[in-house]
Amino acid sequence: MKESDTSLLPRINVVSVDQRSLVVEVLGEWSSAIFCETAEPRWEGKNIQFDGAPRIIEVDCRGSFEIDTTGAAVLYAALSRVGTIGNLLPATPEQHEVLQRVFSVSGGEKELLRREGFITFVGSRTIIIAQQLVGVVALLGEVVSVCGKAARSPKRFRLSEVMTQLYSVCLMAVGVVSLVTFLIGVVVAYLFSLQAVRYGANIFVVDGVGQAMLRELSPILVAVVVAGRTGSAFTAQIGAMKMNEELDALEMLGLSTQAVVVVPRIIALAIAMPLLVFIGDLVGMVGAAAIAQVQLAITPSFFIDRFAKVIPLKAYLIGIGKAPIFGLVVGLIACSLGLSVERNAQSLGLRTTSTVVQSIVAVIVLNALFAVLCARAGW
Repeated sequence: MKESDTSLLPRINVVSVDQRSLVVEVLGEWSSAIFCETAEPRWEGKNIQFDGAPRIIEVDCRGSFEIDTTGAAVLYAALSRVGTIGNLLPATPEQHEVLQRVFSVSGGEKELLRREGFITFVGSRTIIIAQQLVGVVALLGEVVSVCGKAARSPKRFRLSEVMTQLYSVCLMAVGVVSLVTFLIGVVVAYLFSLQAVRYGANIFVVDGVGQAMLRELSPILVAVVVAGRTGSAFTAQIGAMKMNEELDALEMLGLSTQAVVVVPRIIALAIAMPLLVFIGDLVGMVGAAAIAQVQLAITPSFFIDRFAKVIPLKAYLIGIGKAPIFGLVVGLIACSLGLSVERNAQSLGLRTTSTVVQSIVAVIVLNALFAVLCARAGW
């Protein structure tokens, strides 16, 4: 190993030691690649005698670069020689999951407990959310910068990559979007019809279903489907490229990761969302019209005529206007989490799952904000 890489060597720094307890810091990189060159970790700090005394070890991993399953197994073997592992302070939730699994399998120990109070728990989660938000905003700035450069020099714009992503994001999603919105249109119209029949207000089913589908249901349902289907795919793709060092190869070739990988995906998603919402509006109303004819004897021609008269254009425009913003947010979250994937499969799985959850929550929050703003504006 080069001298410049000595900081990556796996080390265990003894902070304090007595007959009953031991506090250590885990430093360096604990990965299979490192242990191909290094036989075992190095002990540093205060002297410790491996005398078999029953010590409880507090393990602080916050100074380590990376810990995979191989590194966790080596760490457990080294620490088990001097005592029993007690308190664990990992650097990230992903690292805690890796250590937990390996330690429990290696020693048959009970689940490792992270001793943190309620205030510490809330504070740490708040910091994580703030860091992710800062990462998304920073990525947005980089995307805007790349788009600005492409506007000044159109040759830099990767149209072929955008079209490739658009095919995957839009055309390949038409089937599932159509199925979901059709069924939701059927369900909403059926529920409305059950109440409308009681008061002889059958015709108002068209009004209710039309407003609900165009303004709220179609945009948010399409966004949820896209978050689960496309957002998770973006994170998995970019994370796999990072694990395989493809992103590093792009940087070595002098190419921008944002320009080649991120921007085409976000642009494709922002373009695809309005198109998918438009398809969702049409298919959803087809489902509503089918139920209206079966349950309320409202013919399709009368349904269309009533729909054209009572549903204002602004209801459609509000729904379509939300779509590209939803697509932009989902794309930014997916790409940001993809770029933050560590070089292990555990991190890739957690980031992919987190993309779906965060994207859906963000879409629902944004939709609520749009509802409040539209109500204040009188739309």
